[in-house]
Amino acid sequence: MFDPDWEIVAQEYPVFLLQSKKSQSINFGKTYSKPKLLTDTIFCDYETIDSANFQALFDNNSKAETTALISSEKAFSGKNSVKLKAENPYSNSYVFDDINRISYFQISAWSYGADRKSHIVATSGSDFYMVSNDAVADSLGWKKLSLSFWLPQNLNTETFKIYLWNSGQDSIYLDDLQIIKRFKN
Repeated sequence: MFDPDWEIVAQEYPVFLLQSKKSQSINFGKTYSKPKLLTDTIFCDYETIDSANFQALFDNNSKAETTALISSEKAFSGKNSVKLKAENPYSNSYVFDDINRISYFQISAWSYGADRKSHIVATSGSDFYMVSNDAVADSLGWKKLSLSFWLPQNLNTETFKIYLWNSGQDSIYLDDLQIIKRFKN
C-alpha cells in the first residue's frame, strides 16, 4: 500500500482496492470510473455527544440515541453506553435515507445484563419482523448480539426501522452498535 506505483481507489476496512498508476496511462480509448461503494458501515460507541440537540451520534454524525438513555454506569468500550430499563425498553429507531439501495444488513452490538433479554430488532410493520437475542459472551459478562438478513424485494421501505430492545425487568446496557449496509449492484 505504500508503493508509489499504486493508489487506493476504494476502501472498506480491512479491505482496500488498489489500482496501478501505470495502468491508468494505458487506457486504449476506454474510460473508467471509480467503483461504486458496495457497503457502508456506521458505528456508534455513544461517546460522541451533540449536547445542543441532546443526542449521541454515529460516526457519520447522524443521530444514534437521545442523551436521556446514555449512561456512564457501564460501558464495553469508552465511558458510555445505552441503558434500557423495563419502563423505557426501546432505543431510538434507526431509519435509512438510502434504504431503497440496500439489499442486506449486518448489525451487531455488545450487551450487558440478563441473558436473552437484549434484542436487535428490524421491522417494517406487520410485513417484516426479525429479532435476534443470540449472543456470544466474553469473560467480563458482555455479550455480542448480531442480526444479519436480506431485505425482501417487496418490503415497505417507508416503515422500515431497526432498534434495540430490553424485554426483561432488569436494566441492560448496550454499546458499540455497528450497522453494515450492503448495497444492490
